[in-house]
Amino acid sequence: MTVTVAPAILSGCVDAIPSKSFAHRLLICAALSERETQITCHGDSSDMEATRRCLNALGSNITVEHGTLSVTPLSEPKPRVVLDCGESGSTYRFLVPVVAALGRDTEFILHGRLSARPMSPLWDALEQHGVSVAGQGSERVCISGQLRGGAF
Repeated sequence: MTVTVAPAILSGCVDAIPSKSFAHRLLICAALSERETQITCHGDSSDMEATRRCLNALGSNITVEHGTLSVTPLSEPKPRVVLDCGESGSTYRFLVPVVAALGRDTEFILHGRLSARPMSPLWDALEQHGVSVAGQGSERVCISGQLRGGAF
């Protein structure tokens, strides 16, 4: 299948599938957007809280009121960020490439068995494209450098 995507101004509402995995992605997309976004999300979890906490640490502002999340996009980069992922594998896996693409030096704090999750293919791809990774397999993983494009 070939798809052509052209620049355009997008607006409107999209009903999201009620899935924690999709909700993580929606929060990240909203934080990377150009303007404030509202997401209606019925239900919450410690994993979703971890993603909100990490995006707020990166410079977004996410508030929750009556099942609606208001997401202000990321602000100017901070020189170094510490992201506490709790035990959320989705938060960790989704935000590692985001901070690499943003070129933000980041320390990820991992709890429980999160540090034991297999990440070698991701680490290899990042390191081949200009990103340094330290502390693989530990409770504190540091990412630095700017992700370069290329073949993945």
